Amino acid sequence: MESSKTDVALQRRSLVKSSGELDLSRASLPVNEQGSDVAERAVLDHDAADAMAVARPWSVYLLHCDGGKSYTGISPSPQARFEVHQTGKGAAFTRANRPRVLAAVVWFESRSAAASMEARLKALARPAKLEWFREFAAMSAATPATLEDGLASLPRRRR
Repeated sequence: MESSKTDVALQRRSLVKSSGELDLSRASLPVNEQGSDVAERAVLDHDAADAMAVARPWSVYLLHCDGGKSYTGISPSPQARFEVHQTGKGAAFTRANRPRVLAAVVWFESRSAAASMEARLKALARPAKLEWFREFAAMSAATPATLEDGLASLPRRRR
């Protein structure tokens, strides 16, 4: 049974196209001991939902917190994530430095793009990060930026 789970997991990964969409045309589900593929289909259905979540727009958001500090994070639902941070759940930083304002939200086309931008933004000094959020704005989740747009908007490194 364990190898069956591994096979299904490998198949699920192979069904996601580079665009983030699911390609179910290549799905071949194994049959379990009772001759039914229902359990495996349920697993694939769950993963299809996960793949769709990955493919939808994600945001990089900026919180202004207690003590004049800032926090940068990612979420497909920044307002809901802000509310979680305010309750003291979520990141350790926001438990210690309670967020006061959801200051800025910039939308990207995928979770991957948002996570890449988040990492790059966290590496910037605070003034440069605040300036980036002031100057770079994708209008909405309906018109998200690409990773290339985000990278091009970052301040150039001095050598």
